[in-house]
Amino acid sequence: MLIPRDYQQHAHDELWRYFERDTGNPLVLMPTGTGKSLIPAMFIQSMLFSYPGSRAMLVTHVERLIEQNFEKLLAAWPTAPAGIYSAGLDRRDIGMPIIFGGVQSMYLRAADFGWVDILFIDEAHLVSAKEAGMYGILIAELRAINPRLKIIGLTATGWRSDNGPLVGSGIFTDIAVDMTTLEAWNYFVDAGYLAPLVSKRTNLHLSADGVQMLGNDYNLKQLEGAVDKEHLTRQAVEEMIWWGDTENRNCWMVFGVGVNHCEHVADVLNDMGVPAVAIHSKSKNPGKLIQDFSAGRWRAAVSMNKLTTGVDIPQIDLIGVMRHTMSSNLWVQMLGRGTRPVYAPGWELGDYRGRLAAMAASVKPHGCRVCDFARNTENLGPINDPVVPERKKNRKGSGSRAAPFKVCGKCEEYNHPSARFCKACGDEFPINVYMDGVSSDLDVMVRAPVAVTQPDPIVDRLHVVNVTYNAHRKKNRPDSLRVSYFCKGDGNLPRMYSEYICFEHVGKARERAEKWWRDRCIDADVPATVDRALQLTGQLKIPRAVRVWVNPPNNHPEIMDYDYETSPAQYA
Repeated sequence: MLIPRDYQQHAHDELWRYFERDTGNPLVLMPTGTGKSLIPAMFIQSMLFSYPGSRAMLVTHVERLIEQNFEKLLAAWPTAPAGIYSAGLDRRDIGMPIIFGGVQSMYLRAADFGWVDILFIDEAHLVSAKEAGMYGILIAELRAINPRLKIIGLTATGWRSDNGPLVGSGIFTDIAVDMTTLEAWNYFVDAGYLAPLVSKRTNLHLSADGVQMLGNDYNLKQLEGAVDKEHLTRQAVEEMIWWGDTENRNCWMVFGVGVNHCEHVADVLNDMGVPAVAIHSKSKNPGKLIQDFSAGRWRAAVSMNKLTTGVDIPQIDLIGVMRHTMSSNLWVQMLGRGTRPVYAPGWELGDYRGRLAAMAASVKPHGCRVCDFARNTENLGPINDPVVPERKKNRKGSGSRAAPFKVCGKCEEYNHPSARFCKACGDEFPINVYMDGVSSDLDVMVRAPVAVTQPDPIVDRLHVVNVTYNAHRKKNRPDSLRVSYFCKGDGNLPRMYSEYICFEHVGKARERAEKWWRDRCIDADVPATVDRALQLTGQLKIPRAVRVWVNPPNNHPEIMDYDYETSPAQYA
């Protein structure tokens, strides 16, 4: 029996709460790699138990996703009365209470399935607002039989590149669950559910100058002609090899522009000593190639679209992006290949606190390195705060969209725009000063930075369930101690907040570390190193509660105060 994670149970419960109060067609938004396929499995199981005789359908567009969703249901409910309808999988089950299928095979035969109560759509961002699409035809036929059909969309990206947000532009009316916020992303990464992505501006920049647009993205034929040049490919491969060897990264996914480009990149990788395979629409038995890549036969796989969805390879620790795109959906999907963590054996065993501690310690040691040679990062933003296009009718002109990113002038690491200090090297960003040269009654003046209205500070007092301690190591920086507090929230996502204690630093950072230690421990001197501190954590008092500023301007919640009334024995 598959045990759901805390946030998966939360998503399931929120979905039921939605239907208790609303009658629309909601979305469930969850990042790639967080196991959203378990949500329909849990919901369908509880629906059939509560309302025997109900029928459900889960539809998507990729064979691998059909199989994965079907397997998740059987893992949660081994005796589920479920079938598959997919020409590609050579299965055509119709009469089962639960059907998993491909929209390409089903949309012209929708009436054959009869009455359906709930329709789940995986990768819901592919649903067009137009009624003439395959999903539109399928939905119309099912509604002709059951006018009260409910539709639930699942996706990591709640928008379409051609028409903005999904809600309000088609069949979806509300967001029932949104776990794609910055706060939720911080929780997933800090708790070990997702691996972090790390990136710097690459030395090589593949230019798309002169490439025309076709629809809402680049003309791929022109783009391939612009970037598929051997000297550029060799420079990109050399840079990936440097990162791969320097940081010991052994499972690479590289995104190219077209079939020829992917083949050429794979050839250069092999020529330079990196075992690689190209996987694309013209590959023979691409499913077998993906399995072999996942099993470690090749160090790198090069693809265009085959590996953007439905591929679960947690060990991917380097992503090379050699393809420009204006689609933030595609960008998030590409980056999402690297966010799955690698868990230590047996991590799912034990109680809640034990699982969280095991997961926090078992992610990929350094996350996933992203080498973005196309500089999509600067156009489309980070995976957890991407540029979302406006709805078409609200767009004014076709000007460029500024992405939410800062590039450090010292080490060229990408940072969130609100960051005061670089997350990699600690260098402080300069404060922008805006000057107005327009004549007025006064002389030309220097204005202060443009004021940004901030919400009122929210400081919550949260009960502490558990505390974990881990070494936080950064290249060319002193080590620090990451202290993570697992807290009871207010019915929302379980909350986890971290702080960094700098025993090996100097100045005010060291002074703060000394005070932090003395407040918690009277039996041992302040340690000089993080490793020594880890040896002594069993002697530290565990706060009963913490006060957290949850909405600071930089989006990184800050722990303000502690309540030490509780002793360690009470948490044994």
